[in-house]
This record gives sequence, C-alpha cells and structure tokens, in this order.
Amino acid sequence: MSKKIIAVVSLVLVICSISVVGLVWTLVKQNQEVNQHILKQLDEIKQVQQSQSVSASDSLSQVAFQLVQDKKDGKPAVGFRGKLTKGGKQLDTFALEAVSDESGTLDFGKLPWGRYDLDLCAPWGGSSLFRWSSGESYQLSDLMVLPGRDFPSSTIDCPAAAPKAVPVKFQVTWPEGLNTDNYYLLCDFSVKSGDNEVLFASTRVIQQETWLYIHNDMTRFGVFLINNQNHVQNDLTLSLVFGFEDFMPEKFAVEKPSIKMLEGQYILPAIYLVRKDRLKSISKDLANNVYSAVLNHERDRLVFFQPLPKLRSLGDSFKKDRTTTFLFPFHKNVFATDDPPDSKSPPKIKIASGIELSELLEFHATTHQDNIWKIDLPELKSLIIPEGIGGTGTGLY
Repeated sequence: MSKKIIAVVSLVLVICSISVVGLVWTLVKQNQEVNQHILKQLDEIKQVQQSQSVSASDSLSQVAFQLVQDKKDGKPAVGFRGKLTKGGKQLDTFALEAVSDESGTLDFGKLPWGRYDLDLCAPWGGSSLFRWSSGESYQLSDLMVLPGRDFPSSTIDCPAAAPKAVPVKFQVTWPEGLNTDNYYLLCDFSVKSGDNEVLFASTRVIQQETWLYIHNDMTRFGVFLINNQNHVQNDLTLSLVFGFEDFMPEKFAVEKPSIKMLEGQYILPAIYLVRKDRLKSISKDLANNVYSAVLNHERDRLVFFQPLPKLRSLGDSFKKDRTTTFLFPFHKNVFATDDPPDSKSPPKIKIASGIELSELLEFHATTHQDNIWKIDLPELKSLIIPEGIGGTGTGLY
C-alpha cells in the first residue's frame, strides 16, 4: 500500500515539474517577444529623433555678410561691428553681435528662420551699436532667413576711412531793403531720430550704400549764425528745440570766415532771420505761435511747420517730402504801408511767419573742391499773405 502511495506521489511530482518547466519556458518566450518589441520601439524612436535632428539642422541657415572697402572688388573692411536682431514676438527675439575679420567676413553663424535687422558701425567715431549713437553707421532692415534655404550672399560697401574735416564757407544773398547789420541768419541743421532724440548728422554714399554719421559734438546740434559778412558763429550751447535761455551774444567766440565740417552731405531743414537785439529772447519769439502760419512755396495756402524733421531709419532721406522753410519770427516794423488817400485807417497787411522754399537745401563737404554753401533768402514781400488765403498770420500791420 505504501509503495502505491509513493508511486502516485512521484507521478504527481513529475507532472508538476513538467508543468513548471512548461510555464517557465512560456514566460521566457513571452519575455523574449516583449524585449524584441521594446527594442523595435526604441529603434523606431531613435530613428525619429535622428530624423528630427536632421530636420532641425536643415531649418537653420548660415548668415554672413562680406564687407568691402568702397567698391565690390575692394579690400576687405576689417573691424566693423555688427548687430543682428531677430524680430517677432517678445519671447522669440534676440540679438547677436559680430566683428568683421581679416577677410571682411561678418559671420553670425547658423540661425533659425525669421525676419532680421542688421546694424553696422564703423571702427571710428563713437563705434556704438546702439542705434542713433555717435559715429558712422549703416542699417539693413527686413532681412529674411527662410527654412531649408541658404541665406543669399550679401556684399556691403563700407567707407575705407573716417571722414576728414574740411573748411566750409557760407555765401548768403540777403533780401533787398533789409538793414542786414541788424540781423543774423540762423541755420539749423538739426533732425530728430526715430527715438525723438535731437541729432546733428551727415551722410556719405559708398557705391549704393548710404552711411549716416552722427556727430559726437552734441553740445551744438548743428546750429550756426551767419552775419552779413558771411562770417560764421557755431559756438552755440543749445538747439532750437531746447530754446536759447543761455544764448548770450557777449559770450560768443570770434566769428570766423569759415568753419570745419566733416566730409559728407548735409541737409538744412530750417533757416531763421533773427534780429541781433533779440537773440536773448529768441526762445519766446520762436515759441509765440510762429509755426502756425507758414506759406507754401506757391503762396496759395498756409501750412503747419514742424521744426525738426524725423529720421525714420539710418538711411532715410528727406528729399521726397521735405523742403527748407525760411522763417522770420520777429518782423515788427519791417513791413510798412503808405496811408491810402482819403483814408483815416491804413489797410492791414497779413504777414506769414515764414515761407517754404522751392526745394530742400543740401550741401556737400568734400576734399577735392572749394566748399562754398550758397543760400538765397526770399524777398520779404513774399511773406505777405495774399487776399483770400485762410489764416491770420502772426501779426497785422
């Protein structure tokens, strides 16, 4: 009996052992299949990551500029600083700086697609990459970097050296009948930046590129006084935009027959005929509603005069929509009329504050010619407002 029991137990144990072995084999097989599936998934993920990495790399473009001196086959322009600013939403914007190397290459590396602005500054002057800072600068806007495309090669013509100081003389033609001993012609070369800062600026065209030079002597703002001998006084401490509270003629330096100006092109937006005995009060005269009654050049309507034109960009030009304006802020006792016969009251004459000239006055300072800047002032009778033109002028005489 005991032998039968032992035999049965042994048989059961054998059967259980076989079942366990089968179960283990099944689990191992399943585990191998799971591992193979996991390895396959990992390989697929790796392939996707590699594909994404290649795609991201392909979306970046190498951005560089070639800088040359004065002409496209000229020497490399070395040491020019550049700042490339990416536009877009606030979190997407950034700026990179670079300096042109010995080959004239200004390299910003690989960059993502988007719109960029480039600011360049020459290695002389202020040499600041802050826009509207003193020194000589150049700007390119709305440069597009497109995904999957090479950034087009771009060559920029740069000045070979800093502008030289050259002598400049003024030659003024005064209105007939005016006692010129009592007057100065005040020339205001000032402009406003895009940030509403007052600037004294000139430009140089290098091949097709316009470079803007913002003069670092910002105490003068490009304001000059010229007397009837064509002598110049430019030791002025304030510009018209700030007034002339400290404008003391007795403190002037000696008037000179010529002044030194840097090479370049200058625009003259406004000229003022001012009485010498009212220089101390010129701020009041100019602030006394002087700009509301200026005749246009055709003398058929009154226009509002903005004293300082605005530069919208470094290469901006005023020629398209600006003319020089001649202003006569204090003209009492200059205009007189004879009493008409059989009349107790002379007719009143409406006088404009100024008149627009036919064009914008612009001058060049160069090293290869005499720099004589001619200014022809309009006749004073052109300030008389014709009948039927709206407006009151600045005075009735």
